[in-house]
Amino acid sequence: MKEMEEVALKEGLLKYPKPDIKFQYGTAGFRTKGDVLASVMYRMGCLAVLRSISTGGKLIGAMVTASHNPEEDNGIKLIEPGGEMLIPEWESHATAIANSSDQEIASLIRSLDEHIDARIQEGSKGGSVLVGRDTRKSSPSLTQAVIDGVHALGGRLYDIGEVSTPIVHWVVQKYNDTQNGALSPEWIETTSVNAYFDTLASAFRSSIGDVAQPTTLILDGANGIGAVMAERLAKLIEPQLKFDIRNKNGKLNYLAGADFVKTSQSIPQGIDPGKDRGKRIASIDGDADRVIYFYIDQDGMFKMLDGDRIAILMAERRDWQN
Repeated sequence: MKEMEEVALKEGLLKYPKPDIKFQYGTAGFRTKGDVLASVMYRMGCLAVLRSISTGGKLIGAMVTASHNPEEDNGIKLIEPGGEMLIPEWESHATAIANSSDQEIASLIRSLDEHIDARIQEGSKGGSVLVGRDTRKSSPSLTQAVIDGVHALGGRLYDIGEVSTPIVHWVVQKYNDTQNGALSPEWIETTSVNAYFDTLASAFRSSIGDVAQPTTLILDGANGIGAVMAERLAKLIEPQLKFDIRNKNGKLNYLAGADFVKTSQSIPQGIDPGKDRGKRIASIDGDADRVIYFYIDQDGMFKMLDGDRIAILMAERRDWQN
């Protein structure tokens, strides 16, 4: 770690002091109340730069979200160059750095930095980090903490704003797969999100084929980023499929969303069991990386189609097409 980076790191530690809380990085990253996460976000910005350097400068993703958790929660998960979740070895580094004291963290980062230098080839590129966030009220300020952490260790930062979690995974994987020059760094902030929607819409049209009659899907947006993203996608896939979006502007994940439907085995708010009887309905969660289908039968009974049933329907359609 360079002297200038160490000075910047210490300035950030003063700006984002660590509360007396034990944090644990799990499968979903860090998640807890949003008002205690600023120090974690700053430190994860630093860690993302180091992870990028350790991969030879490949782009690393950082998504600020708590997914299906209540609105007052928030969190962060880091994304590997191939679009997958952070590897276990670096989950341990994340937990250690998030919980270290201000006096310990410089030594920890310096030690990790030296470990990286011993494993990568000379002349490796610096760190590059892509950050996205959901629509929670705490997300803008927590994202800024991530950005400050990236800058503290001299990383290159790409901020794509409010997006769903799958978009961050896709952009990271897409950029790293074509880093031979097909995509420029500017593509990330100027074109990548549009490219995601174009790819999704093209795949949908290819799989659905000719539709004799346009159809409508009721979509429970969980009052989150998924509702916003669905409106963008709708413009590209109509008239084959139209969205009737419910739960767009209320309290995030409250009595709505895929996790609520799955765990409560009941319809979310915004769905009328009488008027919506017999219609196809889908629920996504707060960051739009979960989906569950259901319908209300003619007897008014709730019928859920979980992942297994969705997979069977897709397989049957593929078999029918062939």
